[in-house]
Amino acid sequence: MPRGKVTMKNDYYAILKLNRNKIRCMKTNEIKAEIKRAYRCLAMRWHPDKNPDNQEEATIRFQEISNAYEVLVDDKKRQIYNIDSCDTSSDRWYHMPMKCEKCEKILPDLVALLQHGMYYKHPQKQR
Repeated sequence: MPRGKVTMKNDYYAILKLNRNKIRCMKTNEIKAEIKRAYRCLAMRWHPDKNPDNQEEATIRFQEISNAYEVLVDDKKRQIYNIDSCDTSSDRWYHMPMKCEKCEKILPDLVALLQHGMYYKHPQKQR
């Protein structure tokens, strides 16, 4: 799987024309259904048998679409891909799992808990 900056060539979400952040905010069964829907639509369009005039490009596109589907439809492979495909530059946070509406709503509460010492070990009182 690709490491580092995700380009159009190896961005499986872009290959399947999926919105990465929208997908991450869905439930697992919804994610799989959306990925399958996108795959079937593109596979029908780019299948080499459906493109006799442009079979070489269709074969390449069909392989890219199949590779993207194979990774994204599998929960473990998708999780690894999401982690490995994060960029180390300033826009890396755009690709992180916390970039969704549900996560953004709980983030202030989480920060407040951490600031108020929920995980801070208080020194023991002297007797």
